[in-house]
Amino acid sequence: MKRTLLSLASLILTVSAAQAVDFFVYKVTAKLPVLTVAQVGGVDKIVTRTFVADDLINIALGRPLGTKVNSSTEMLAVAGVDELDSVNPPASKLIVFNPSTKKNLATITTVSSLNMKYVSNSPRGSATAATTQPFVESTVNPTVAKFFAGTSLFLAGSGKGPGADPFDFRPPVTGGTTMLNGRVKLLITEKTGGTATVFEGLVVKGSMSGGGAPLLFSE
Repeated sequence: MKRTLLSLASLILTVSAAQAVDFFVYKVTAKLPVLTVAQVGGVDKIVTRTFVADDLINIALGRPLGTKVNSSTEMLAVAGVDELDSVNPPASKLIVFNPSTKKNLATITTVSSLNMKYVSNSPRGSATAATTQPFVESTVNPTVAKFFAGTSLFLAGSGKGPGADPFDFRPPVTGGTTMLNGRVKLLITEKTGGTATVFEGLVVKGSMSGGGAPLLFSE
């Protein structure tokens, strides 16, 4: 009997651990000016190269920069977790999302903050962002393009949305632009030329913005 109870407890724990987590997905735009050192006319100079949402999508999916992104099936998005009543909730994350099939195509990084929660007694909820975890090492086609795991950004910003019902917190997020700073290390391949090269540098005054009614997906 004792063995049976232990087996039943194990089964319950396994089922519980396998339960899907609901994420609220918001399309975002991004602008990452990356400062790096390059030789210009035989002299080392600081140059800036700016990566936008389509570039991040292509890198995450292992494609050359400049590859046309299909907006119907590929978008840069923040997947937020309803953390109001959760204990040790899973982290929200920056992903490449397919809005047609509601599937996560690639996780870029997770966000180490309770970034969908109330911050006051106001009848409006607040989405906040803090330091990200290091970027996930890309594996889709890593000989063409990828994020190295050493890439990490700091985010500072917030968005607001209605959240009067704590059991149905699905805010259309509005608000200011999130600022991004940190370090990136990427493997990139230009669409013209086709040689994979490592690119790294400092992100200074980057930005990310988004909002609107969220999509819902589970994983």
